[in-house]
Amino acid sequence: MLCLALAAVSAQAFVSRGTSKPRGRGLYEGKVDPNRPRLGSPAPAIINALATGKVPSDETTAGIVKSVATERLHEVLERVVAEATWVAKYHEEGRFGLPLDSTDPLVALQRAECVLALHLILNHGPSAAIPATETAAALRASDFIEADRLEVLLLAATTLDDDELRR
Repeated sequence: MLCLALAAVSAQAFVSRGTSKPRGRGLYEGKVDPNRPRLGSPAPAIINALATGKVPSDETTAGIVKSVATERLHEVLERVVAEATWVAKYHEEGRFGLPLDSTDPLVALQRAECVLALHLILNHGPSAAIPATETAAALRASDFIEADRLEVLLLAATTLDDDELRR
């Protein structure tokens, strides 16, 4: 009899557990997680579009993809990476998306990241960003590219003048 009573109480507790209000604070009370932005970065969509050649349907993202695609940033990327001697010394060209004729999808993605970062650095300044919109968070190069690659790409802002960038 005691076993039957314990089983009934356990079953009732199990069923009612899903309907009771959680006792904790934070997200359960409808609050937003302070560590996560409300809007996601547009960087992944832009990088994928640059790597695959498909223009996204979002107007803001599509505009950025088109402006990056029309610039001659692949040549700038090759020049800047060539100036950083450690890249060739440690055979890290692939992390910068080089060589340009590589068919490796990972190299293509890393090339798209570097080209987008170069676009941001050269057109919006080394520490500036494309401002946030209603549909996307602000876009900064430091948000999606590692510090060592960013350091090499920042050389473009300091070593190349406007004439070299327009060639």
